[in-house]
Amino acid sequence: MDEREIKNNIPMIINKGIIYNPKDILKILRDLGAVNYEQIVNGEIVQSGKAYIVSVVMNKNSANIIVNKKAYLNINGFEYLNIDTTEEETILDLHNDFGILRLRVSNNIESENNNQLPELISPQSIKYFNSQNYDDEDIFVEIIDDDNDED
Repeated sequence: MDEREIKNNIPMIINKGIIYNPKDILKILRDLGAVNYEQIVNGEIVQSGKAYIVSVVMNKNSANIIVNKKAYLNINGFEYLNIDTTEEETILDLHNDFGILRLRVSNNIESENNNQLPELISPQSIKYFNSQNYDDEDIFVEIIDDDNDED
């Protein structure tokens, strides 16, 4: 295959599609901010609520955890991501053998989602993060890529 053929095989997904590559899934999830979530097992919603994406990792050890309105996600815990977009929201379905973790993100730019920290994170947490010495690029998302290969 020549270089042009390889270049043309890179997929383009706009607002709807299925993502299998873990690094692509990581790119999508890492800056979502506030989400509504649903855990779906056998077609039924067993848990739901609001959370703020605090950490997105890609390793073999960390669990996927949603607790205290904070979400800690491990990309390796999912087989693929299905994206669907309506006028009001983007629906991200993370699939694994146990069911689906559905993340609903508002498409309203002025909504609470877009990099705001509404009541989802306690004032004590904000005070702690503000007291730390972070660079401008450091916000409340931790991205750890244990896969040491180059992009």
